[in-house]
Amino acid sequence: MPSLEEEFGDFTDRVKRIDLAALAEQRNALREELAALDDARSAVAGARREVLDKLSDEAFAVLERRIYTLEHPTHLDPHPPRDRRRDR
Repeated sequence: MPSLEEEFGDFTDRVKRIDLAALAEQRNALREELAALDDARSAVAGARREVLDKLSDEAFAVLERRIYTLEHPTHLDPHPPRDRRRDR
């Protein structure tokens, strides 16, 4: 059975290099951007509303995905998901 250092050595090196404060700063900036976008969308009325809704929904999705990625960095997972193509 491999030791913890053997199994997680590379993982701990990567974790040590991560600046959690920088990640939180990026996440907070994205949340502010999301709030500003929501304010702008609610301020628009009339016929252009449909177009704006579609564009802002796409922007919301991108921003939410970026925030999720910052909160759940997959590259930190010591056991990343297996590539199922190799199993075949």
